Amino acid sequence: MILIDVDQALSKIACNRLQKELAEWQVNPPVGFKHKVTDNLQRWVIEVNGAPGTLYADEKFQLQCLKPVSSLIRLSNLGLLQS
Repeated sequence: MILIDVDQALSKIACNRLQKELAEWQVNPPVGFKHKVTDNLQRWVIEVNGAPGTLYADEKFQLQCLKPVSSLIRLSNLGLLQS
């Protein structure tokens, strides 16, 4: 698991951008995905439904998406959380 250094704060621009993305996600989430609320704007926990017609059809998975402090242009770190 990757931990975010709490001493590194998001810039105002980055914070506003993440808040906007989160608001858009909550209004119009991608099909099969659900954002679970956390107390950290940089750490998103996303619940994903298993694809229909597959071995995973009735399963739910949790992904952790960590947004980098240094640059929102860089890719987020994704990981599967254990249930």
